Amino acid sequence: MAFPALSTPVEWSIAAAVTGVGMALLYPTLMAAMGDIAPPNWRGSALGVYRFWRDLGYAIGALAMGILADASPGCSRRGSGSPVSLWPVPPSG
Repeated sequence: MAFPALSTPVEWSIAAAVTGVGMALLYPTLMAAMGDIAPPNWRGSALGVYRFWRDLGYAIGALAMGILADASPGCSRRGSGSPVSLWPVPPSG
């Protein structure tokens, strides 16, 4: 949520590092919770189903955001202005 408000590569790097640490703490906990909740004879399948839907969400989300960025009025393929997909990237120089 903070990324659009950041303006320097150092700020972006710090925010990315904090996000990475948060994800590193979150995912093992989620996998352990899935393992604790699922019955022992279905544990492997439960983890597979969980990861399938999680990864499918990543793929669909990325495709949806790309389509949204291409369809936006600021997209460089449709007119003048910078593409929406580059809005959060700080200008260099």
